[in-house]
Amino acid sequence: MAKKPYQLDNDISKIMTPTLMLLHDHQATIKPFQSLFEKLGFEMIIETSCAHGLERMKTSQINGLLLDLDTFKMDGLNLLTDMREQCIQVPTIVMGWKGKEQLLITALTKGAQDYLLKPISSNVMYDKCLRLFK
Repeated sequence: MAKKPYQLDNDISKIMTPTLMLLHDHQATIKPFQSLFEKLGFEMIIETSCAHGLERMKTSQINGLLLDLDTFKMDGLNLLTDMREQCIQVPTIVMGWKGKEQLLITALTKGAQDYLLKPISSNVMYDKCLRLFK
């Protein structure tokens, strides 16, 4: 029997579980992030290149993006520009080391909603991610 267009899917968890994309290329960092966010109730998508992340955002429902600017620098800034030009509206938090504040400010002008300074406080990260992504 076919579902009527207004019927909800029986798997309501798909609707309620926010999906977070982490754009990072250091495996040692990815695992702790993934573990933490899965414990917080996020489904995680990990991408290790900006090009793959952009393509994934076009085909998947992404509720938030954590973008490591120390890894991607100009690619990360270009990704933010590409997202804006292609009307991809995914709330984004950029991450960078103290001393790279100008890079983070540039990311904010290109469309990021917030930033995290490394080393990242888990409490600050938790608060910002819940505010933007849930």
